[in-house]
Amino acid sequence: MSQSEFCKGRPLSIPNSGSRKLLRLGGTFTLIELLVVIAIIAILASMLLPALSNAKRRAQGITCLNHLKQLTGGFSSYADAYDDWLLPGNTSSGASATSAGAWVYALHEVMFGRPIALPASTGIKDFKILQCAAESIGLGSHSTENKFSYGHYVANGVILGSSFVTAPTFPPKKMSGIPYPVKALILTDNNNRGAYRIDSYEAFNTGIAYRHDAGGGAESGNSILYGGNRANAGFLDGHVEPVKRSEMTEERSYAGLKEKPR
Repeated sequence: MSQSEFCKGRPLSIPNSGSRKLLRLGGTFTLIELLVVIAIIAILASMLLPALSNAKRRAQGITCLNHLKQLTGGFSSYADAYDDWLLPGNTSSGASATSAGAWVYALHEVMFGRPIALPASTGIKDFKILQCAAESIGLGSHSTENKFSYGHYVANGVILGSSFVTAPTFPPKKMSGIPYPVKALILTDNNNRGAYRIDSYEAFNTGIAYRHDAGGGAESGNSILYGGNRANAGFLDGHVEPVKRSEMTEERSYAGLKEKPR
């Protein structure tokens, strides 16, 4: 059979050098194509990461507000159980030995029907709704563990009262004695690991943690100074909301009352 007859029966195709290169590479990427894909992935990641970070912060803020909602409900339960008296920053006495002192102990007993476990620095860790999801430092002893001893929230003693002791800075009040409960801020984010109440107008200006919208804070003693723009807050009527730093003025501390306490 001649070559012409063979070609008529089966066309002969001889790949040139370019075709041979394509055949050799098959379905793989060239180096340049691979670098382009990597660059595109990097660009997409840089665009998505901030959005994911913001979504995480929003989720943490929502969880924090939910915890505050439960805690403010606990304050209402306390008033129901104790003849309309609001739970002050410090009870000085309580239904049991472990519910005396910081408001968190009495609130635990009201909400769960049992005293907080001892030692309190350990028992406080089981009071889960005292924890804000946006706070990286956990609960424990502020003196030995450098953690928050009384939770991530601080009570506003201007509204609730400082304590039941004689001649407190701010006297305790009954719920019915607060004319505008929707304005009365009773709990907010705490920036001091050893504090549980705001007992002065100065502390209202310096003791609040603006941990939301923040990427961390600088430590100053037991306090953590956050650079965020808002703090979450719970109000006497039971509603919760984020409050801007610029709105956390001295007037906010006694909003809900007819006049500024002297």
